[in-house]
Amino acid sequence: MTSLTEDCAIDATSEPRSRAERNTQALRDAARDVFARSGFYEARIVDVVTAAGVGVGTFYRHFGSKTALLAAVLEDVIDDIYNSGARRDDDPEDTAGQIAASNRRFLELYRRHAPLLSLLEQLAPQNEQFGAMFLSVRERAVERQVETVERLQREGVVSAAVDARRVAGLLVAMTNAQAHIWFTLGEPTDTETDIAALTHVWTRALGLS
Repeated sequence: MTSLTEDCAIDATSEPRSRAERNTQALRDAARDVFARSGFYEARIVDVVTAAGVGVGTFYRHFGSKTALLAAVLEDVIDDIYNSGARRDDDPEDTAGQIAASNRRFLELYRRHAPLLSLLEQLAPQNEQFGAMFLSVRERAVERQVETVERLQREGVVSAAVDARRVAGLLVAMTNAQAHIWFTLGEPTDTETDIAALTHVWTRALGLS
């Protein structure tokens, strides 16, 4: 078992830039698989560097600690979820349809990344760095929903009496927790039925018919 450690600031400028970038990406890609398979505590640096095809010294030159490597991997995952979830290809006049499409995209992305997202949820209460990352991810998701609710309020679709931030925060928490139950803890889910149920809760919370 390896304990959580503080990140080390390591200067990788001694390598040619292109080689350094290749090695960094190889380590991130290998670490994604190792962490997803073994978790944080049982993951071994030797397994990561072997899969990446680099030496242990290269790992320490680029990341310095297993904690820093996991943080980098999680940043990649979070960016993928945030950027992929931003796609808007549904009917802008169909608010319930937009909500359903957004929930479907989020659940697909959560399912894809569930082993790594579960590590962030596991480590957040134990480690200040991951706790801050978890809250930052949540705030990012809530802010996106606040913008959507406020836009719908300006358009007259949602009542101005709705507290956009409070409702957005509750809906994000509910959806994330339910995704964790389905895709990390393994509770059975019927995708279309559950998306319809989620969408019903969202629309009712926003005062939509």
